[in-house]
Amino acid sequence: MQNQTSVQDPDAGWKPNNRPQSTVALNFMDELDTLFNLDNSLDLLDKTVTEKKHAVNTQAQELEALQKRLREAEERLNQATGSSPPKQREIQQRTPASASPHNKDPYANNPLAARHPQTMDIPERPHSAHSRASVKV
Repeated sequence: MQNQTSVQDPDAGWKPNNRPQSTVALNFMDELDTLFNLDNSLDLLDKTVTEKKHAVNTQAQELEALQKRLREAEERLNQATGSSPPKQREIQQRTPASASPHNKDPYANNPLAARHPQTMDIPERPHSAHSRASVKV
């Protein structure tokens, strides 16, 4: 009689242990964990955030130190030359008129867009063989 029971229900003695049994299932579970960062995701995220905060703080301190050094260098330069730093009005007065945004001709300073008088006098080339024959050179 026991043989009939085992034939009818092959999984009668199986007890689940809360783990996948096949290697395919194990590999699939590992891929899902990797894909969605399910394993230790909060610890990893917390560590990453802490590292980035530390990097930002370090870079902010370095920036402040560089700005301080730059101000000190500017002060030494101004003391050496005996002048004060240029004011905003002086900087605007020094810029050429062609650099102003209100310039009428946007191609005035572009050497590639400059028009040469020689190129303005060239006639158009004929497009057909019949018209070439009628043009005298």
